[in-house]
Amino acid sequence: MIIQEIPDNFRKRYFLITVIAILVYLLTAILSEGYYHPDEHFQLLEFANFKRGLTATYKLPWEFREQIRPSFQPWIAYWIIRILHMIGIENPHIYILILRSLTAALSIYAINRFYQRNLKQIPQNYWTTYLLLSYFLWFLPFVNVRFSGETWSGILFLIAVSHIPLSDKLSYTTAAKVGIFCGLSFLCRFQSGVMFASLWAWLLFFRKSEIKPLIAGVAAYCIIILFGTLLDKQFYDTWTFTPLNYFNANIVDDVASRFGTMTWHHYLHVIMMESVLPIGIIIGCALVISLFIDPTSMVVWCIAPLLLIHLIVPHKEVRFMFPVVNFIPLLLILAAARLESFWSKIEFRKFILPLFAVFFSGLNIVALLTAMCSKSQFGRIAITCYIYDHFLNSSPNIYSLRGNDPFLPYSIIYQSFYQIPATKHIPLSSYSILTEKQFKNTPPGLLIIRRKDLQDLDFSNLLSVLHLKEAHTGNFRWVSSIKSFYYGSDYYDNEYVLYTLE
Repeated sequence: MIIQEIPDNFRKRYFLITVIAILVYLLTAILSEGYYHPDEHFQLLEFANFKRGLTATYKLPWEFREQIRPSFQPWIAYWIIRILHMIGIENPHIYILILRSLTAALSIYAINRFYQRNLKQIPQNYWTTYLLLSYFLWFLPFVNVRFSGETWSGILFLIAVSHIPLSDKLSYTTAAKVGIFCGLSFLCRFQSGVMFASLWAWLLFFRKSEIKPLIAGVAAYCIIILFGTLLDKQFYDTWTFTPLNYFNANIVDDVASRFGTMTWHHYLHVIMMESVLPIGIIIGCALVISLFIDPTSMVVWCIAPLLLIHLIVPHKEVRFMFPVVNFIPLLLILAAARLESFWSKIEFRKFILPLFAVFFSGLNIVALLTAMCSKSQFGRIAITCYIYDHFLNSSPNIYSLRGNDPFLPYSIIYQSFYQIPATKHIPLSSYSILTEKQFKNTPPGLLIIRRKDLQDLDFSNLLSVLHLKEAHTGNFRWVSSIKSFYYGSDYYDNEYVLYTLE
């Protein structure tokens, strides 16, 4: 282990920061109720629910019928849920909490291994900063606890790269290990094939690795894909090759564009905005600096090709870059180290750099705390979790306007994973038809609204007349306030709120 070569004073700091990281990631896993994007839920948990016999095929998304999604992660969810069910755990929110915690543990391992792998190429005065960024760059804990294809693909690819020695030759065994983890990364998200190809190109053309070990790595990669095909056979109950199905559907037939398109320059703008300005600009500058100063750097070849591909394809989303977010700390540190000679010529650097460090750290801490405590999708699943914990045995009647029911968020697809047996969902055409009797009867009545509904004075007055009180909000108020300040009032206005009888 490289860490054994580190002086004792830094080793203590390293272990302290790592312990804090474990606690932060575990806390983030606990607080991050809900899914960042519907695919994180419907193409993993609902697929696992199908294998449990709890979701009919007609309730699954179109990707199931087209057989374009790999079954690797749904199988992981299925077996973990099955084990938890066998020991008497029935709460679906506990199931996903365990999956997020498993993801967090895998992330800590991958980040730690990758960090140790890179120490020898980083000046010692940057070691602490690099470690802090590796764990605590504000969006990393939030991304690294998601049980999603993008996150798992990125984590497994990070483990693969961490096996590549800095200077020694690439052995057959090491190449096979890299190929195995890259193959597993591919089974989580097919786009990681771009990262594998670019990594192998870097090893061949810039690292000058021998051909035979690289062929061994490709062979290991192909074996994992074959393993994934066998899993898909068991899952779909027919022989199918999901990577080819995915390519035909989303690239040849361009089905993905039906879900929205974006220009390349708007995509860069959105990425920078979602990274929080000016942190997003700093990351972009670090990539440009590395492209010009050291275009043959491994970290550039891990990030740039995937970004380029997504700049080209019409359908773009920020989450498509999640697989490479854990390379950003190394990108920032290498860019800073390369600019050190430039900084040394600036007379006021002793004042500028500390001010910049304080500003960056303060902004990062605020964004980190907000991301850690944020409930995705305006707190939709946080509301279902509260109802499960407090009204499981009450079989409540849930009243909401159409589209506001967190158990039934979409009209075209059914969210069965979080359903509570015997609960009745009653859509409202208008709040004016509500009566006090609906909430006093047994089973109890629950009203779910959006925060913006409270802007209607008539409705606010109706809540008082019905003697309804706010029981739970989708997000912490301070989280909604910070997000509203940065993104606009929609984050606060669209938040889910649960009302019950006083």
